[in-house]
Amino acid sequence: MSSRYSVPALVTPLSISGLEAIRLLAREGIRVLGYDENKHAIGYYSRYCLPVDDDLLVSSIGRAAVAFPTSDDAVWRLAQAEKRSRLSLKWVRPPDNLLESCIDKLNLSLWAQEYGISVPRSWALEDIGCTINSLTYPVVVKPRCQLGVKQERTRELLAGRKVILIRDANEMRTWVKDLGDDVNLWIVQEFLHLDRGNPPIYIAGYISRQGESVAFSHRKLYTSPPEAGVGVYIESAVCEQEEERILNWLIQSGYRGIFGVEMLYHSEGGYRLVDFNPRFGIGDTIGLAFGVNLPVISYLDAIGEQIAIEKHIPTQPVRWMAEFWYLGVGMRLLREHKIRLKAFIRSWRYRHLWFGVWDLKDPVPFVYELLRVLLAIVKGKRGGQ
Repeated sequence: MSSRYSVPALVTPLSISGLEAIRLLAREGIRVLGYDENKHAIGYYSRYCLPVDDDLLVSSIGRAAVAFPTSDDAVWRLAQAEKRSRLSLKWVRPPDNLLESCIDKLNLSLWAQEYGISVPRSWALEDIGCTINSLTYPVVVKPRCQLGVKQERTRELLAGRKVILIRDANEMRTWVKDLGDDVNLWIVQEFLHLDRGNPPIYIAGYISRQGESVAFSHRKLYTSPPEAGVGVYIESAVCEQEEERILNWLIQSGYRGIFGVEMLYHSEGGYRLVDFNPRFGIGDTIGLAFGVNLPVISYLDAIGEQIAIEKHIPTQPVRWMAEFWYLGVGMRLLREHKIRLKAFIRSWRYRHLWFGVWDLKDPVPFVYELLRVLLAIVKGKRGGQ
């Protein structure tokens, strides 16, 4: 191993974005440690991952590794542990005040507006009270943030969705009543109708300690769930104007580290920012199409090495899919007659297509996920008998 890469990287959690990060780091010769509360997380099955337990995470290994969180909750927990002097990690992250604004969706809206970034109109759900009748429906209700002890309850209410669509005032009153004391954990946003000609875009990038920056984009062609969710079939995109606006906003704010922002198209005023990830996100492997390896750039910056951030535009659009998740989305869309079988089959045969799980040099995660899916199908059939 090169002395340049003598410090290991610590990736947590180990979902599909964790698996992506593990592979991108390890193939540059970086030793990768991995931790997840779920001992069957897909990243654990990678040949490049050295598992560690929680005791090691907060002791000697934690102090000697570059932290690489792949979820908002992990970013927040590591930052809080560092503030309490439980960890002394090597990593580049935004200042505490900006980190809070990244994770709290209402504060995110206020922060973005302050710098002229267009966002949907947003309100704290607990504050709408007597204005329920005056809202323009439909609206969406979404978690203000998904951290801490309330996270499991939030996931139950979302039931696999990113947002809840509220169609009228009566439905809103019922929702508020059902939430009870948890109403303060949710926000209301104006509903942006999806435009098939302008799919959601996701802008990812990095800002170094010295202020060097890079950004690249992809379009979310299909998401899970289909209405509004995680991009499971994406395509590289050239969005220079939006990328420049986002970079200017973050640099002026003093942001540092990896970022990812999701933007939805609005017929009145173009794209509007709806989400922010202060971390490596699912599908960010597509950055390689632009010559940008976010995990390695972040790693080198964290250990104080010189970094050269360069970017090129791919000659042909590159697509990336999370194959098992995309298969589920495609089957649902076929049942609902929202996609043609021929188009669905063609999407798997795109010339420049990368896979999120399948990898000839690291096949076990794919085999594990395939067996897990097949077992779920068998159990489902038995349950239906």
